[in-house]
Parts: sequence; structure tokens; C-alpha cells
Amino acid sequence: LRSCQTSQPLSTLRKMLQDLQGLADGEQDTYLRDILPEAQTAGWRDDPEAHRYLSELTSMSVGELQRVPDRLREDKERLSRDTKDLAFRNYKAFIRTAHCSREIFKDFVSIEDHVEDLLGELPQFSVACTEFLGLAQDINKQRRLNTITLANHVQLMELLEIPQLMDTCVKNRYYEEALQLRAHVARLQKRHHDIPIIQGIAQEVEQCTKQMLFSLLQHLRTNIQLTDCLRDVGHMRSLNVFTESELRIQFLLARDHWLAQEMPAPGPDPHQYIAKVIEASRIHLFSIITQYKAMFSAGGEADKDQNSGILHSWVLRQVGQFIALLEKQLPKVHDRLASLMNQCMHFALSLGRHGIDFRALLLPLFERAASNIFQNRVRAATRHFVRELAMAPLSSSTLLGDHFSDASNSTAGSIVPLSLMSHSLLAVLTNAFIQSFNELRECAPLVVAQDLASFLKAETRAISESLQKLHQSSSHAFDQRESAAFENLCKLYCGTFLPCIKRCFEEIYPARLFHTSNALSTLATPAPGDAFDLSYVMEPLNQFCPAVIASVKRPAAVVESSSRSLPEAAVKTTSSEEQQTRSVNITANDAVDAQEQAESHAELTDTAIQISQAVHFGANTAEILAESHALLDKVAAILRENASLMQVEVAGHSSDSGSSAEKDAFELKLSQERAEAVLAYLVEKGGVEAGRLTARGYGDTQPIDTNTTKEGRARNRRVEFRVLDRRATDVRADEIAILEAVQFESNSAVLKAQSHYVLRAVASALQSHPEITRLEVGGHSADTGDSAESDATELRVSQERADAVMAFLVAAGVEPHRLEARGFGDTQPTASNFTK
Repeated sequence: LRSCQTSQPLSTLRKMLQDLQGLADGEQDTYLRDILPEAQTAGWRDDPEAHRYLSELTSMSVGELQRVPDRLREDKERLSRDTKDLAFRNYKAFIRTAHCSREIFKDFVSIEDHVEDLLGELPQFSVACTEFLGLAQDINKQRRLNTITLANHVQLMELLEIPQLMDTCVKNRYYEEALQLRAHVARLQKRHHDIPIIQGIAQEVEQCTKQMLFSLLQHLRTNIQLTDCLRDVGHMRSLNVFTESELRIQFLLARDHWLAQEMPAPGPDPHQYIAKVIEASRIHLFSIITQYKAMFSAGGEADKDQNSGILHSWVLRQVGQFIALLEKQLPKVHDRLASLMNQCMHFALSLGRHGIDFRALLLPLFERAASNIFQNRVRAATRHFVRELAMAPLSSSTLLGDHFSDASNSTAGSIVPLSLMSHSLLAVLTNAFIQSFNELRECAPLVVAQDLASFLKAETRAISESLQKLHQSSSHAFDQRESAAFENLCKLYCGTFLPCIKRCFEEIYPARLFHTSNALSTLATPAPGDAFDLSYVMEPLNQFCPAVIASVKRPAAVVESSSRSLPEAAVKTTSSEEQQTRSVNITANDAVDAQEQAESHAELTDTAIQISQAVHFGANTAEILAESHALLDKVAAILRENASLMQVEVAGHSSDSGSSAEKDAFELKLSQERAEAVLAYLVEKGGVEAGRLTARGYGDTQPIDTNTTKEGRARNRRVEFRVLDRRATDVRADEIAILEAVQFESNSAVLKAQSHYVLRAVASALQSHPEITRLEVGGHSADTGDSAESDATELRVSQERADAVMAFLVAAGVEPHRLEARGFGDTQPTASNFTK
């Protein structure tokens, strides 16, 4: 405008406004005030209207610029009129606005006060916010955990149910599953040892494990078979709670508890009670030992020594308890002692197969018991005789004296003369003595023979002295008949009764047992009959019957007869049990018979049939002597009973009697002929298939002893039975057939050595066929009776034998879980039970 007023060209004004943009901020303000002194230049840079107005001014022409002030004045006046008009029309609004402004001011003042208060509360609010933020974070974390928990709900429920599931498995005896759960929890605990819930589950599972161990031990205390024992001990091993030694001890303690429960309770009959205890101990002890060896047989030499030591100690403890029971109960037994002794000996012998033969401990007990029973009976008979003799009149005690006196001469060869029946009290005394001798005969220990002889001498001496006292106290009152009766009684006592008693005693203890040169002679040097001195016994009565006593004192010929027996029919007091076979330690005849039987014996081994003696032939011939027929019959029986022997060679051998070729040819030919003769005997008389046998002579090419002595050459001349081909098993679709019977000891579950081969073959077949995952070992027995007791015995024996076979297979390396033993008794026969 100034340039217009100063007539400066418009271009100059434009140039000045353009230069304004190139100046600094302070210079622009000064420059603008110089150009427009009346304009409000403050804040023009940030005002877009200012820039727009400046641009509009620079775009106007001079004329337009000259009209701008007038237009501005008109706008000002118009705006002034509009404002006044607006104020008059809206004065109420302005008044309300004023009031509102005052209220707003007051509110602003109040707000300032509250803001100051708020500023004072802000620190506490900040702390509360921090706390809230932390709580919110915890809630967020918990929410995240809840989300994860919900996402894994199924897995968590399975994890939390493990203790309950294991408890259920233990209660239902699903021990395999329980062990798997325990192993799973152990892995979880090792991996997440810092998680409390895992630790809690592990503790609960451990409690269930203790309950499982208790259940297993309780089960071992019941009547279980070998398979169950193997399973329970295997589970206890898996628990890894006991060491191997502790496990063996725990097993024996549990079975000991069961054994104590199986023992019968004492009853009124001590004989029956002892018999039941013997039978129960024999059966159950053998079963426990078999189970123990089946489960703890594996291991090194140190383990085996420890194994046998633990078992040996336990069995010795059981034997000690059994001996203590016998010591307590045997004195109460008054008869049938021999049957108890035979049972005990059989029991001790059965344990001898396991290295614990305690028969030597039994002998003193039965010796003492037999002696006590005999002495008590004789003592009671003696006391009764003495008491009744003092009370009964002599005249009434004589019965048919003359008749039986004559009869005694006609029966002088018998042990008990019938003349003893002429006096009732003496007949009763004789009967009591004979009963005592009959009982002693069944169990007559040689060790106590001298003591019994001394006892008899003392008791009979007491009878003699009682007769003497009777005469001294009553002879003055005797009439002629009573004196004769007393004299006859003394004659009968000294001349008949005492020699009869001595003969009976010598029948039980014959002098040959004590005067022989064998091992029995070490028990007692003199014969017990010599200790029973009749001269000493009859001495008090010498004045009453000197002639009879003198005749008794004269030596008589000793007649020994092993077949003579005591007159049981005359006494009529023996029972059927008293007729049992005499014990082997009583007479030498039994040992001789056993030796004769042992001389002819054949036994099957893995590679041969071993014979106990040589097959005898005629001199330089192939003729078999009759004395060898029994031996060859036993060889034939083995061949018939063992179909697994597919090919057996009968090998003939001879001794070397010279070095010439002619002699060698003769010996070779003779050995061949003898082998063929034995083969022919086995086929023709033994019933053996000819295709299973071959004969071959080896001459003197295979000696087993020197040929320089007669004894050596006799040993070299022999016949051998060699097993060339033996096929014991046949694996079929549904069974493993055995081609020969498994042999056991009589009425027991003890395997015979000859059956070890076939059982090892079964074990080898199982190891060669892993596809056979389950095999039942079936035990069967014959039907020997219709009673429930015999059926129960047959079932028990068949189960024990099946268990014994299973134990052998397990010891041979077969896994126990592949086997199951089951006894069928006589329920599944394959042939008639009416024939042997």
C-alpha cells in the first residue's frame, strides 16, 4: 500500500513480499511491521489465514488494493450492526452465558482443588496400580495354567488315577500291570522331580507297592504250587525291595508259616498224631525244598554256596523242631512203634536226597522209646504178678497142673510151653511178657540189647525174691496142698517160665548178630542172652526146686532159626500193624538180601546202559550162564520202557591172552559171538525189537584194565550196551511227546537220574521252538482205590510230580512264564487200571 501511495510499482511490492519469505524469523516480523504497521503480526507464521491474506494481497491490482479499505470499513460497520442486532436478540443467552461462565469458573476452581488432592493421592494410586498389575499378572498366569490344564485334562486325569489304578491292580492280583505302573511313575518322578503332584503320586504308589509286597508274602503263606511260587518270587524280585539273600529268607519264613499251619493239632492218640506230623512234614518239606531250588538255583558259585547255606540252615531248624516233637511225644506212645520208625526213616531218607539225612538222630530216640515201652510193660506185669500173688490163695491158683505138666514135654520144641497155662497168675505174666516181646520184635535196637537183658534179669530176680518172701512170711501157715502148690509154682517158674523168656529174648537178639565178624559186632561184644543170667535169677529159689534149677543150668544146644517167630497166635494180643516187616537195622539177614539184590542191577545213563556185574559165559563159548539171565532181563526191561533208545549197540570184549594173530582172531570171533548171543537173548526172551539192536565184537582192542593180572583180564572180558541213537522227544502241533516215561521214586516226586536225559531234551526242544509260548506239564496217576482219601493222594502226588518236572525244566533254562504244572490224578487214564 505504501508503494502504491508512494507511486512505487506493484511489481516492487510483490518482490518485497517474496523477499519476506527468505528472511529470518525476527527480520520477517520487523519487515512485516514496517510494511503493515497496523496489522497484528504476532503468530502469522502459524496462521494459514495470514498466509492466504498475504497471497490474496499480492495477487490484487492497484485499483483493487485502493478499494480494499472501503470494503473493510463497510464490513466493519456491517459486522458492528450485526453484533448489536445479535446482542439485542440474544441478550438472554448472553446473560445465561455469563452465569454459565461464572459457574464454569467456580467449577474450574473446584477442579483445581480436586486436582491438587488428586496429585496428593497419585503416589498411593500408583502403588495400588502396581499391586493390581501384579495381581492381574498372577491371574493371567493362573488363567494360562487353567487353559493348559483344560487342554490336557484327559492326560492329567489318567495321571491322577494311577494310584487308584495301582491299588485296584494290587487288590485284584494283577501284579504285572501294577509293576508296569510303578515303573512308569518312577520314570515320571525321575524326569519331573520338582513337581509336587508327581511326588505325591509317587508316594501313593509307594504305599501301594508296600501293600503289594505284603499281599505277595501273605500268598506265600498259603498252600500254593510251584508255578505260583515262581510268579510271586519273580514279582518280589521286580519290586527290588529285598536283596537276593533277604528274598530267600523271606520266602522260607513265609513257607515256614504255612508249614506250621499245615501241621496237625495234638490229639488223644499220640501215635496217630506223630504219624500225621511225619507225613505232613515229609510231603510239605520236600515240596518247599523243591520250590526253593527251582527258584534260587541260578547264579555263580558264591550264590550257590549262600543258597545252600540258607536252605540247609532252615531245613536243619525244621529237623530240630521235628526231633524235639519226637522227644516230647514218643514217651507217650505205648505200641506200634515200628510203624512210626519206618515212617521217620523214610522221611529222613527223602531229605537225604537234598543232603540232609538225619536218620542217625532218630536212632537214639527210637532206641530209648523201644526200651522204655518194653521196660514199662514188663515192669507193670511184674508188679501185677507180685501183687496178685500176695493176695490169691495158692490152692486156687493151680489149674490142671498134671495135665499141662505132661503136655509141656510134648511141646518142648515150641518157644512157649503150654504147661505155663497150669497156673493162672503165671499164665497172665507169661502173656504180658510175650506181648512185650512181640512189640519189641518190630523195633528191636541192638544198642539197648544189653540194657534190656540186665533189666529182664533184675525184674525176674525181683519175682524170685517175691516168691522167696512169700514162703518166708507164709510157710508156717501152709498146709500140705499149699506147700505142694508153692513147690510146683517154683518149679514151673524156674524150669519153664524163665527158659521160655530167655529163648524169646534170644529170638529177638540172636547170638549170631553179636558173635559175627562184620560191622555189627562193634555194637556189643557179648551176646545179650549171656547177660540174662538165669543162675542169678533163680538163686533165691534154689532151696525149693534144686533139681529143676540144676537141669536148667546145664548147657543145651543152641538152635538158631531165622524163620522162627514168637507165638502170637497163642497170646492173641498182636494187631495187624504189629505184623509189619522188621526194620533193616534189626537183623543181618535183611542186609544180606539187599546185597544180593544189589549184585544184579542195570541203570540207563545218557550214553549207555550200565550193568552192575559182568555177563557170564561158558569157558571159551558164547553160551550165557543162567546166573546172568536176571541181569539181562533188567536190561531188556530198560529197553522196553524207553522207546527213545532208537539204536543200542551190544559190544563184546575179550581179554588179551597172547600176542599171536591166531589168538587175536579167536578173541575177536568170540567177542562177536557173545555179543550176538546177548542180542538174541534180548530179542527172543526179552521182547526187544531186533531193529533197535546191533551186535559188534571188539576182541581185546578196548581194554579197561591191565591184562597182566587175572583180575584185570576178568574185567576186560565184558559186554557193554552203548546208546548210539536216542531221540527222547517229538515236537508236534499241540504237544511235545516224550518217547519214554519220566521215572520217579516210589510214592514220591523225586525224579530218578535216568529221566534227566529226556527232561533235558524237552528243555532243549522248548529253547529251539520259541513259538511255543505256553506249555502245560500234566501229571497223571493210576487209580489204586475208590476212596476219597486215595483219590486225594493220587491228585496230590500227580501235582507234586508235575511241579518237580517244571522245576527241573526251569533249572535247565526254560522261562517259568512259559510253563504251567497241573496234576490230574487218575481222571485221564490212557489204559485200563485193572492190570499192573
